[in-house]
Amino acid sequence: MENQETVNDANPSESETMNPEQSVNKTSDTSELIPSPIAPPPLYELALVTANGNIELMKGRGPDHFYSTKRIASSGETRHTWPTWSVDGQKIVYSSIVKTPDSNLQMSLHLTDADGNMSQEVYKSEPTRKFPYLAPRTPHYVGWSPAGDQIAFLAAGDKNGLLSLLLVNVEGASRVQQITQATNLYFRWDHRGQIILLHQNESLRIVDTNLILYPVQIGPSSQQYRTPDWGPQSHKITYIETSQLGNHLFVNEVGAIDKEPIMDINDSSAFLWSPDNELLAIANLNNTDTSYSELYLFDPSDDSLYKLIDEPFVAFYWDPTAERIVYFVQTGLEDEVVVKVTDLANKRKRDLYSFVPTQELAVHLAYFDQFSTSHSLLSADGNYLVVAGYPDHQRINQDPEIIMIDIVGSEKPTIIKNGRIAFFAPKK
Repeated sequence: MENQETVNDANPSESETMNPEQSVNKTSDTSELIPSPIAPPPLYELALVTANGNIELMKGRGPDHFYSTKRIASSGETRHTWPTWSVDGQKIVYSSIVKTPDSNLQMSLHLTDADGNMSQEVYKSEPTRKFPYLAPRTPHYVGWSPAGDQIAFLAAGDKNGLLSLLLVNVEGASRVQQITQATNLYFRWDHRGQIILLHQNESLRIVDTNLILYPVQIGPSSQQYRTPDWGPQSHKITYIETSQLGNHLFVNEVGAIDKEPIMDINDSSAFLWSPDNELLAIANLNNTDTSYSELYLFDPSDDSLYKLIDEPFVAFYWDPTAERIVYFVQTGLEDEVVVKVTDLANKRKRDLYSFVPTQELAVHLAYFDQFSTSHSLLSADGNYLVVAGYPDHQRINQDPEIIMIDIVGSEKPTIIKNGRIAFFAPKK
């Protein structure tokens, strides 16, 4: 495994300067000369999927100091994937894929402590030869409740080809309840961890998990866009509505009758509120585009719109400090993307790194508005981005790499180890 971390914990700071007049004929207080210790760099933690299907935890105080701390799922004949941190970073949910003796595929969902002392199977699908994935290499999508007591997840494999939205309580995780089924399902928890906002086919619905698990329709929506979002502190909802007048983006109280759209928009657009809930980032695209063509920032304090990005891109992510936006642009070479970052304070844009993503990361990018709040590619302090892929395009007989990228300073990208996808733990 990796070498153990070495940390320089204390470089002495300058001692306080004393006034000479105060020190004449007086006994010096030596405590004033003792330097205060310098705080060590932040400790980062990753949950990653290795190239051969294990799930490992790693820690480090920087890209060059990561070491493995725990293997929470070993492969053998089973492949494990998509580790999902709980909000407090103490538990992890992950998926497993196994081929049965009759060549069917069976998908399971598991809950474990981050220290690996407790592990239990939460859900197991029926074996099937049909495509049992939500997307390539993606058996489930998991969203932890912000309260940390419930897990909502999507599963495929229904005999009618429908997706299922299911709910399980962390205490007593053996009881799984089905909320609904549909051809298209996207959801977002509210900030309290009680109500789920659900985009089900062309309708917008809410589910109060403290009551009967029935999705109540609260309005029409659009078939094409993916994930609705809660406005600041869950007092409002954000969604796209299609009518005879066109496609419009709204931020409204639930059930509002009088409503004014923020903007006319393509119904395949995507949007995300900033982590501090002060700005809404909107990725719009022209009708003929396959990539997003522009990114706007909406400020609800004065209803202003500002165009921040004016070039084609495939995905964007807020950094957790809400000071920067990271986005991915196709380079024109086969499957290659370049990572870019823009600073909201000075609007400066920088190219950071070019590579070919793994299938798992490609799924994350394709559904970034769903995954961004549940599977973080960015460290909690907003300093680093973690990606997975092939730096030199050599995908034949070569394992992909987990790469850590400095988005604030000028450190060179660092390869952590071989792997297919990795996610930062939340701030503990």
